[in-house]
Amino acid sequence: MGVVVQGLRQKFRLLETYGPFASIEEIADCFERKPKTILSWADGSPGADPDTVPQKHFGTLLQVFAEALSVEIDEPSLQRLVFGPPSSFETRLRSGQPSMTFQSLLDLEADTQSFRLIRAKGNLGQMIETDFDRREAQYQIAPGERFRLVVEHDLRGFELCTLQFANAKWAPVPATCDLNTGFALIPGSHSDGSLAYMRETKDLGLNKFVLVACKPALPQSLGEVAAEKITLDTIALTNTANELRQVNEDKKLISVGLVLVE
Repeated sequence: MGVVVQGLRQKFRLLETYGPFASIEEIADCFERKPKTILSWADGSPGADPDTVPQKHFGTLLQVFAEALSVEIDEPSLQRLVFGPPSSFETRLRSGQPSMTFQSLLDLEADTQSFRLIRAKGNLGQMIETDFDRREAQYQIAPGERFRLVVEHDLRGFELCTLQFANAKWAPVPATCDLNTGFALIPGSHSDGSLAYMRETKDLGLNKFVLVACKPALPQSLGEVAAEKITLDTIALTNTANELRQVNEDKKLISVGLVLVE
C-alpha cells in the first residue's frame, strides 16, 4: 500500500533548492533510507507505481515538508501542498525566501579565476596583483586598446549571456562558444569566423564582465536580455539573480572578470 503524491521527484528537487536540505542524501536520511530508494518512490520500480510513497513513510514525508516551510502550518493545509501540484509547493516555499541582489549572487557563487584577457596583438594579458587599494582589477588596458576575453571552461551545450557593468549600467555583450575547446569567446566572432575584439573609449575605470552559462537554457528573462540587447535596471537584475539562484548548481556557471581601463 502506498500514498500517491503527484510530481514527487520535482518536489524532492524543490526541497533541495528551497528547503534546509543540501542534497537528496539528506532528505533520504530523514526516512532512514538510501537516496535510490526514495527516488524509486518518485520514478517507480518493478512492482511499484511512480509518485507513490509507502504508507509507513508518509508521516515522515509530512514532517519533511513542514520543516522545509519553516513556518507553522495546520495539517489540512500541509496535505494540500503535499498532494497538490509542484507549482503550488514551489510558490509557498519561495514566499519564505529572502530576495537576493545580483551582486550578492556574484559574491556567493561567482568564479573569478576563469577569465583571460587577450590583447589584439595576440599576447596573453598579464595578471595584476590585486588588493583592495587597487580596486581588485584582474587586467589593466589603455583606453581604445583592442582586447577580447576568454572563459576557460568547456561550455558546449550551455546557453550563454555576457553582461558588462560600466558607468553604473549593466548591458549585454556578444559571446559565442568555441566548438573545439568549449571556451566562451567574448565578444564572439565575425561572420567570416575571425575573432572579434572590443575596445573601451568612454567608460573608463573599472569594468566588470559577467558570463552566465546555463544548461540547457538560460532563465527566460536573461535569455531575452541576451537576444534583445536590453540594458538591465536594478529590479530586472534582482529578478534575474533570484531566477539564477534556483538553477541547479551542476547546470549553472557564473564567472566574473574585472578590467581596469585607464
